[in-house]
Amino acid sequence: MDRIAWLYTLLNPIGRLAAVRAGLQRLLQKGDAESIKEACDFAQEFILQLENTIVEGGFLQETYRFDSTLVETMPAFTPEEESLGRSGDFADA
Repeated sequence: MDRIAWLYTLLNPIGRLAAVRAGLQRLLQKGDAESIKEACDFAQEFILQLENTIVEGGFLQETYRFDSTLVETMPAFTPEEESLGRSGDFADA
């Protein structure tokens, strides 16, 4: 439940940034430099809010932490898979 609540807090700044992005695209088409500057300044508030939410939630620390109990096995490839991997030819014929 805590994880879902935290993810929900991300949606607010993400949604607002998406709206600012759409507005910026319209302003870029118009070439209105003054309004573009204002929109960028406005977006900075939501960027900071998103950064703070990510840091406070510990998402990156949880996701990318070192886990000494994790044991990864070496991948096993068939000779055909290894040949394909080394060939550089990844398109299906």
